[in-house]
Amino acid sequence: MFRYHESIREIRIDECELLHNVDVREANNLLKLSIEKCKALEDVYVGGCVKMEVIDIRECVGLQKVRGLKHMKELRELNLRFVGLMDLGCLK
Repeated sequence: MFRYHESIREIRIDECELLHNVDVREANNLLKLSIEKCKALEDVYVGGCVKMEVIDIRECVGLQKVRGLKHMKELRELNLRFVGLMDLGCLK
């Protein structure tokens, strides 16, 4: 969990076999979240990251939910490749 970290601009997570959840809520200045090859990942929560520009999730076959997207005012790219997504939350 990366809550309340004002200085973090980018998070990159690669090949974490046991990672199940990523929660970056209220990391207000986070601009990019990149997650790759995390087979056990099930849930990503990005609520409150209103400055987020890029979400890139690749080869996370266990991913079921990406939550908190409805307040993403600055989101330019949402890349989801080779994921087992069931619920994308609310996109407006």
